[in-house]
Amino acid sequence: MNVHLPFGSETAPVDVPDNWINGRCYRSFRFDPAGDERAEILAAFNEPVGVESFKALAKRKSSTVVVVDPAYPALFDEFLPAFLEELEESTDIKASKITVLVANSIWMPIEPQALDALIPQKIRKHYHVELHDPFNASAVKSVGKVLGSIDLTVNSTYLDADFKVLCGPVVPDLTHGYQGGRALVLPGLAGEATLRQLYSYENVSKPTVTYGSLQNNPFHAAGMQALHAAGCDLVGAPIVTPDGRLSEFVLGDPAQAFLTAASRNFEKMHVTLKEPMDIVVTCGGGAPYDSTLHQVLNAMAAAEPVLKPNGTIVLGAELAGGFGPDPLRSMLIESASPGGFYSRHGSADSLVPGQWIAQRLFRLLSQHEVLLYTRGMSEDEVWSCGLTPTDNLQNAVELAMQEHGQRCKICALPDGPFSLASVAI
Repeated sequence: MNVHLPFGSETAPVDVPDNWINGRCYRSFRFDPAGDERAEILAAFNEPVGVESFKALAKRKSSTVVVVDPAYPALFDEFLPAFLEELEESTDIKASKITVLVANSIWMPIEPQALDALIPQKIRKHYHVELHDPFNASAVKSVGKVLGSIDLTVNSTYLDADFKVLCGPVVPDLTHGYQGGRALVLPGLAGEATLRQLYSYENVSKPTVTYGSLQNNPFHAAGMQALHAAGCDLVGAPIVTPDGRLSEFVLGDPAQAFLTAASRNFEKMHVTLKEPMDIVVTCGGGAPYDSTLHQVLNAMAAAEPVLKPNGTIVLGAELAGGFGPDPLRSMLIESASPGGFYSRHGSADSLVPGQWIAQRLFRLLSQHEVLLYTRGMSEDEVWSCGLTPTDNLQNAVELAMQEHGQRCKICALPDGPFSLASVAI
């Protein structure tokens, strides 16, 4: 069975034997771009989820904040202006009363000077635009606790607004299960102290913290609690194509709109295997999703649910950007193994931004081997963070099959992070 794995801007061919016990290729369905974005937005306003009247919802609300996700700039050119215009029309809220609040994080934070390039002029011209600063303690207020003991601090501009709107794509996420909805508040609008408690080694180590899953996920639970504590009137949940453009749009009640969009994602991306695999052949999703090691962890996490204990992932990823930004690179090299990582970062007071990404990688490597084919990292660099380098995908597949024996189970997930795989119960 010849499979062509997306690899940077190219493809990497590999033959996955289909004359063995269970050699199959599992493809998920991709989201197509909306033919008419404005029509998609209008349809969502006409048929909202769990909301009867936008005018009644916004009645006597003098100030409005719309929180957006900076990770999807493709939505800012056409979708966001159209959404804001329709919001004005449906609620009678004037543009002068709307603040566009850009979510931010302590991992790869956006700097204020980047806003001009990120937010189109047509938005900045009509609306006040503000960037959340998680490091500024005076810019957040305390609104209680989440998960019983975590002090929740949230952006003051958001808390002070009369009408609160969240609008960001709902896509699978490594820790939160899915981005979007409640994740725009926590972590998107939270203060640094809150995030340091939330991303503790203990929380990230929970086995239910998995890619594309909300069930018993403490980060999802914390987000829903934060949504209740901070308040929210309306959630816009764009469903996007792999290149970040609008495919579908769900709008309405904060919980219902988010969960509806997550469900639609799952329906499209889910593939079911008959039984667990010894080997999964996959990829980082191609450019721009396989640019750095921290990005392609999504593809590894997507394959993990269908692997047997001590299973093997054969992964092709270009990694033109190598490890990704520091401090991730330093953490991976200095730790080198799951045990080394725990000794350095397992205590409650040692959290470093991005630590949860390294922790998820080392958790996976404590249970599975990853054979990595790449052009962007040297063999020494790949070895240094616990992965096994290979200069030939085909050789890697054959080596893994030799290690697991003649009756091993093997499959391909060529869509990488765009697959949500599980084993049939």
